[in-house]
Amino acid sequence: MDNQVNPKDIEFDADKLVASVEEAASKLKSLNEHNDNVWRNFNISRFSYSGIACPKCGSELYYNNPDMVLTSNPPKRSVECKNCKHTDYVY
Repeated sequence: MDNQVNPKDIEFDADKLVASVEEAASKLKSLNEHNDNVWRNFNISRFSYSGIACPKCGSELYYNNPDMVLTSNPPKRSVECKNCKHTDYVY
């Protein structure tokens, strides 16, 4: 059985705890910073290539309808090949 510690033997340093919480909080982004970042990244990736090869011709697939996400489990996005027009869905 594990050795148990008597709670009275535990030293508690409130100042150290407050300092660690303040340090962790200082590393957090504000809600506005987060939303701006997500929106900026969303706009950059809207018409980007997926890095996935087309199963028919081998060209790279791109996200052809970036504003749509299927509500399947897991969610899927539509991709298309510019070369042969093959369409599919990726996780």
